[in-house]
Amino acid sequence: MVYFPGIDLYTHLAQDPLNQEVECLEAVTDPGIGRVLDAYEALHALEQTYVIVIADHGHTPS
Repeated sequence: MVYFPGIDLYTHLAQDPLNQEVECLEAVTDPGIGRVLDAYEALHALEQTYVIVIADHGHTPS
């Protein structure tokens, strides 16, 4: 299991949370998931591994 906690903190502190959430996803989360998948592929374990990505509601006004 891999957890990316940064986006929640990042968007709570952001001036424009919805646009900055996209920036964080593109700059941090997406490459992070890519590195995890690359590591599994390097170990030849990707063919026998399920990858499930889940998220909460995201940063929405409550």
